[in-house]
Amino acid sequence: MAAPFGREQLSVATGWFAYGAESDEIVIELVADPPGYIWSFPRPTHLAIGVCAELTAGVTALALRERVREWIRATGLAPGARLQPYSWPIPSLTEDDFLDLTVGGAPGWFLVGDAAGLVDPITREGIYFALASAERAADAIASGRPYMCEMYEDRVREELGVELARAAHLKARFFTPSFTALTIDAIARSEPIRRVMADLIAGRQRYDTLKWRLVRTFELGVAFTLWRHFLDA
Repeated sequence: MAAPFGREQLSVATGWFAYGAESDEIVIELVADPPGYIWSFPRPTHLAIGVCAELTAGVTALALRERVREWIRATGLAPGARLQPYSWPIPSLTEDDFLDLTVGGAPGWFLVGDAAGLVDPITREGIYFALASAERAADAIASGRPYMCEMYEDRVREELGVELARAAHLKARFFTPSFTALTIDAIARSEPIRRVMADLIAGRQRYDTLKWRLVRTFELGVAFTLWRHFLDA
């Protein structure tokens, strides 16, 4: 039986909806303490500006929002905007958690998306995995087989859980200052690298084939440096 997530398995995403501010750009700043990134995403009526941190990082949602407020002031992204606070929990599972997922059972229940813990522990992106798990649940239900729950659970573990476990394994290195600086420099200088990283964030690029995709960009110096610092973990 699946159990509620523990505090050590959760992150909090918090920040401000900036009403009256507009932009056609996504702005992201990688930060090392707490490990993660601050973002500004444009929406039709406002900007969604926030940060995400693990609940065990020792920082409160209130303190995180104040940090985001200072970032808004420093960047000048939303001058004069009306700020509305928001917060929500995000699963942040470990490598072992992903390799031992419980996402279905008798008499025919399924967990998908965030409820199943299917969120990238590095990017905290969950939309792709929510859709992917829902598709697999629909396939299992449509099969009409008596073992549909086991079929669904096996597919999620093998096709999604292993990928997310790899991300959890790499997570500790990702937000270190040295790797962050290296990544930002690579993204700034190379359009092929930008496409790879955009696909990674969107869920279209798997971690287990990431280093080979980087090599195929023919940005060999950048690819092998990233490989040495991060992907051989």
